[in-house]
Amino acid sequence: MPNTGESQEKDRLIAEYLPHAKRLAERYRRKSGVSEDLDQVASTALELAVDRFRPERGDSFPRVAAPIIIGQLRRYVRDKESAVPIRRPAGGASRSPVTLSGTAWRPEADLDLREWTEHGRRLGVITRGVGWWLGDWLRYGNERFGERYARAARITGYDVQTLMNMVYVASRFEISRRREALSFSHHAEVAAHGPDAQEYWLSHAEGERLSVRCLREELRRERRLLNTAAHSSVVPSSEAAVELVCPQCGCHFQGTHRDGGQRALAREAQ
Repeated sequence: MPNTGESQEKDRLIAEYLPHAKRLAERYRRKSGVSEDLDQVASTALELAVDRFRPERGDSFPRVAAPIIIGQLRRYVRDKESAVPIRRPAGGASRSPVTLSGTAWRPEADLDLREWTEHGRRLGVITRGVGWWLGDWLRYGNERFGERYARAARITGYDVQTLMNMVYVASRFEISRRREALSFSHHAEVAAHGPDAQEYWLSHAEGERLSVRCLREELRRERRLLNTAAHSSVVPSSEAAVELVCPQCGCHFQGTHRDGGQRALAREAQ
C-alpha cells in the first residue's frame, strides 16, 4: 500500500517549491529566447527532485532540487537550439560548410557566429553522449545477437576493455537515473556502488559542480575513512566541520558532505 504520509510530504514539497521552479524557467526563457514548455520542464524536473530527495541523509531539498531543475532546463534549451538546421552557404550549395574526419573539424567555407555556435553545440552533445550511446548500442547487440565485443571493437575502433566499461556503466544506470548535468565519467566513478550511494554522490557532484577528479578524490577519502573507522573504536562525529582540500584541483569540501557520503557507503557495506 502507498505510504500516505510520504505522499503528502512529496505533495507539500512540490507545492512549496513550484514557484521557485517557475522562476528558474522564466530566467531561462529570458536568457535563451526559448518560450514553449519551459514551465512544464521545470515542473517535471521538480517531481524528479522530490523522488530523489532523501532527508534521512541530512540533505537539504533546495540543494537537491536546484541543480536537477537547472540541468533539465539547460538540456531542454540546448536541445531546442541544436535542433535549428545549420544554414548552407549562399548560392544554394548542397554540401555542408564543415568537413569532419576522425582527427579533424575543418570549415570548408566562412561561418558566421551563429553557424559556428550551432556546430559547437552539436559537437558537445556528441561528446557527452557517446559513452551512453555506445554502451546502450552494445547492450542491445549483446542481448539481440549474443556477445559481440570483438566485432564491436572492429566496428567502432574502440578497444574491447573500453567497450566493456561503457556497457557496465550503462547497465548500472537506467536512462531515468542518468544526469544530464554530469558527464559519463562522473557516472563511471560511482557505478560500482549501490543505488543509494550512487544517488548521494551524483547529487553531491551536481550540486557542488565537482570535476571528475574531485569526485574521485572524495570517494577515495571516504573509503580511507571507512577503513580506518572499521579498525578503530573512534567514529568520526557527524557534527565535525572539517574543511578538506583536494590536492589535485583545489576544491574545498566540508565535513557535512563527507559524513553524508560515509553514511551512504556504510549502508552499502552492511
